[in-house]
Amino acid sequence: MDVTKDNFKSALSTFETHLKDARFVSIDVEMTGKPMVRKHAVFFALSIPIILPLFFSFYFQLYYFIQNLLFSFLHLGLWLDERSKGFSFDSFQTKYEKIKLAAENFQIIQVGVSLFEWIPNNSDSSDKDSENSSSERACSLDHIDSSLPFKDISSKNKRKKRKILNSSRKQKHNIDKKTNSVSSSGYYETRVYNFFIYPALKSGPFKKEKNFMLINSSVDFLTENAFDFNKWIYQGIPYLNFSDLEKLKKEKLSFITNPRLHARISDDSKDFYESTKLKIDGLANAPEQTEIFIDAENTYKMRLIHQIVDDIPCLYSVGQPGSVKIIKTNQVTKKKLIEEYITKLEKDLEKHKGFSKVIELLSECNKPIIGHNCFTDFVYLYSHFCRPLPNTLAEFKNEIHNLFPEIYDTKFIFENSLCLKSIAVSSTLEDLNKSLKQSKGFDTSILLNARSSKYTSDRFHEAGFDSFLTGKLFIKALPNLADSLNGFLNKLFMFKSFPSFVHITEADDETNRPLAIELCSSQEINLKFVQDIVSEVCSQDEYFIYTVSLNLCYVCTKIPSHDTINKIYLQLVKNGDKDWSVSQHDQ
Repeated sequence: MDVTKDNFKSALSTFETHLKDARFVSIDVEMTGKPMVRKHAVFFALSIPIILPLFFSFYFQLYYFIQNLLFSFLHLGLWLDERSKGFSFDSFQTKYEKIKLAAENFQIIQVGVSLFEWIPNNSDSSDKDSENSSSERACSLDHIDSSLPFKDISSKNKRKKRKILNSSRKQKHNIDKKTNSVSSSGYYETRVYNFFIYPALKSGPFKKEKNFMLINSSVDFLTENAFDFNKWIYQGIPYLNFSDLEKLKKEKLSFITNPRLHARISDDSKDFYESTKLKIDGLANAPEQTEIFIDAENTYKMRLIHQIVDDIPCLYSVGQPGSVKIIKTNQVTKKKLIEEYITKLEKDLEKHKGFSKVIELLSECNKPIIGHNCFTDFVYLYSHFCRPLPNTLAEFKNEIHNLFPEIYDTKFIFENSLCLKSIAVSSTLEDLNKSLKQSKGFDTSILLNARSSKYTSDRFHEAGFDSFLTGKLFIKALPNLADSLNGFLNKLFMFKSFPSFVHITEADDETNRPLAIELCSSQEINLKFVQDIVSEVCSQDEYFIYTVSLNLCYVCTKIPSHDTINKIYLQLVKNGDKDWSVSQHDQ
């Protein structure tokens, strides 16, 4: 079902209810751009704020200098140029940094979450709520084999204490032998939630400005796959991430518990200030009057009202839309009012978490999370709905493991399982789905709940459908994995990498990663000349040249030899053209 801000409250309630009963959860994310974009996006992004009148002012030279400095920085850094592509010779740390930059600049627009609940055939359907009544019964999609028992996929790793803690976190939610089910013993009922996400300026009483980028290739791709941009912008669910919530709470509490700095009274506000002070002094000196409201057309005037009240111990002020309420009180009553304000603030913050509440629930429920080629998805999810991304991959792995202790990546499973690797020509969702539809012998039922019935037909690249298909592929893979499932736990596929996965709970072994020398020039690089220079110290079976553009290439070792790469580096520095810039990549 599509979930927007209009039906988010009711959908969240049913989501929370059925999440408790889910055996596992699968996810997918769509965004306005991904890593490895082209540098013309930089020009588009920076050309928007150019202010032509500055050309005629003495600030123009400064503006021109800053703009070119930004261009140079972005071009020579890791962002939005040829270097932003993912290379096989990048370290995992560098790959993470590239994805991190993309996640911080592009926007999540859709998140798909599918809940897979195991229903034994002898269960009493009368115990189900109205969503599962006979008139809304799940519709059968297909059948899949399960001739082998499903393994217990609960993590054996110890959980660390987290700020977000729930008693259910202590329970284990296993896919175990009782779901070793041919259709005679039960089926998986699936509920698919397709969340539209939009970072609106306002989330309830809270405001947050946010800049984000779109890349034309992603917009074209989304358009080709019938993405509804109107629904995204007009009905997308707003959110405040965990870090926003903590910061807002701290700011609001500081506002009422600590002395506030007095704002300067501007010349055009002096009359307002004086008339307001007379009204407030009148309240403080009037024996029978207990409260007044003073209109304030902007936050600056509200601040002036509050600072007048701060200097009068017997008064307390509360901001409201378009006005400030001032109450005559004493210290005991004032303390009570502050406590009431804090309680209301906490309720408001909880109410306006928006989609971040879904991430919080997923973290608390301690269910296995299934994704497909999902490392980038988790970087984006953490960046948008949790906290600022840490600088190092090691820190990120620790943070994401704290949130989701059990993750399985179906792309990594199908790429690396000996019995599954040959099923499809590639491990994309489309190819895997097509190949498994044609396979025979599957008879474990997967059924879609009626509210998710639109996914009985393919809707590739809609986050909801892709999350459903990811979970479906996971179920289909399980019988073929036998005793090897634990070997895939918390290993997320990484494209063009050695090894081909990031291990969330262990250090990554990158000893087989190729090494490289970066060679760039202001002129077109003569690759034959480069080859002749390198061939003086290495045989052709020891290296290869990776061309990125006419003025950028990498000379890479075929085997990870530091001696070889050092010889290549010294040879290029010694005999190369004067305008060449030679550096060891990712050392």
